[in-house]
Amino acid sequence: MIYFFSFFLNIGIVASILWLAGRVGFVRIAFKHALICAVVSSLAGLVPYVGWFFALWSLFSMLHYFTRASLVPDLVVLVLLAQAFAMGLGALVGPDHSARQDRAERILLLERCQDDPDYAGCDSLHAY
Repeated sequence: MIYFFSFFLNIGIVASILWLAGRVGFVRIAFKHALICAVVSSLAGLVPYVGWFFALWSLFSMLHYFTRASLVPDLVVLVLLAQAFAMGLGALVGPDHSARQDRAERILLLERCQDDPDYAGCDSLHAY
């Protein structure tokens, strides 16, 4: 259930970022067209192994279809701006997984040390 919610949330975020990048750049795109581009490229990205290629190809194809802009430099700049916005948004609101990973590693080490007190990594637990 959470995967469906995150999938549709991702589509909404990608469409909003494409629309915003179009407003900042020189390529104007309607929000409904950005939403269609996001849906098609997200669905194409679900294909194992080569989905990233299909997603990128479908994104450029749909953007070209809706905007009639040239591929280079207009659509390339649009996608690069959208990626920059997405990375900035991810840096602002994205979770910090490093603290969670450190805690998980400490828990695994603690369990290992309870099973085998002579394990060499058990000395590092005293630092915590």
